[in-house]
Amino acid sequence: MRTRVAVACLGMALAAMPSTASATELVFSFTNPSFGGDPMIGNFLLNKADSQKRFAEDEYEEDPLSDFEDGLNRRVLGLIADKIVQDAFGDEGNLSNGTYTIGSYVISIDNNGKVIKVAVTDSLSGDSTVVEVPVF
Repeated sequence: MRTRVAVACLGMALAAMPSTASATELVFSFTNPSFGGDPMIGNFLLNKADSQKRFAEDEYEEDPLSDFEDGLNRRVLGLIADKIVQDAFGDEGNLSNGTYTIGSYVISIDNNGKVIKVAVTDSLSGDSTVVEVPVF
């Protein structure tokens, strides 16, 4: 009885398995016509790219005065950062404590001889960052 059940289960398992395997060759072809794809799909791809734009064409207008102000702010902030690093790791210790206003940034510097604490606050958004640099 057990033999018949085992043979029946084995027969059903063999019947469920495919007897032959077949496969096809994988073929790659470019879609974009710039790389040799179908030239008729170029217009579709261009329209698809245009629909995915996240900004308007006239949204980014150049303002030379604003660019100058941003560049000046970056330059001053970079010089202050260089001075802090130089005073923290160099021989000269003449970084003066105080509060400086540069553009929309308020920078507070506190040097107690062991740690230089720099607090940068954006007066427009209220965001602030505090950096502490140990003096060696």
